[in-house]
Order: sequence, then C-alpha cells, then structure tokens
Amino acid sequence: MRLYVRNLPYSTTEADLLQLFDDWAGKDAYLATNADGRPIGIGFIEVEEVVADIAVDALHGREYRGRRIYVRIARKQRKRFDQREKAVSVAALTRETR
Repeated sequence: MRLYVRNLPYSTTEADLLQLFDDWAGKDAYLATNADGRPIGIGFIEVEEVVADIAVDALHGREYRGRRIYVRIARKQRKRFDQREKAVSVAALTRETR
C-alpha cells in the first residue's frame, strides 16, 4: 500500500525515507520534485497493507529533522480534465453535429 508523506525537509533523500519507514519494511520510496528537479517536501513509499495503518499512526504528526511530517494512505490519482480541453471538445462536437 502506498503512503503519502508531506512536509519533509528538502534535504531528505529516498534512502532517508526508506530508513524512516524501516520498522514497517518500507520499499520503493519516491520524492516528488518541481519542474527544475528540486524536492518539494512530498514523498511516497510502499508498505505492506497489514502495517500501513500502524505506520501512519506511528509517524503522522511526528517531528522529523526539525519538521512535523504528515503521513496518510495515498489515494489513487484522479485524472484531471482541463476546462480548456473540455471547451475545445464541446466546440468540436458542436461543429460535427451541424
């Protein structure tokens, strides 16, 4: 199960995230970055489903390297539907039905 971790120090590495979740056998750590490749303080990590709630309870709100981190079970990302694309699609459909 994938966990979402926010408010990580920007200096956090994927190895640091793995170490933080070592008690819950964390694996496949990923740190989100901005367009320039700089970290934005958000990470994701995989843990077994049976320990996900335990890890969240243990780490959510805990201080990590001087910052309070927030840990939640990650939701599946919804597809974003750009309003501009919607307007273009509606306009194209309108032309086709004329």
